[in-house]
Amino acid sequence: MIENNQLFILIGETGSGKTTQTAQFILDDQIFKNQGSLCRIVCSQPRRIS
Repeated sequence: MIENNQLFILIGETGSGKTTQTAQFILDDQIFKNQGSLCRIVCSQPRRIS
């Protein structure tokens, strides 16, 4: 699914590894496929403004 789309949105519970583990898995996969230099990963963490 990720390979066929330019944008991927992941939603999960707190502490599930969305920011730390998922980004590393995606990068490792791209490096394995010799496409690591083309890989761009952005992690957004929304904050509530009061």
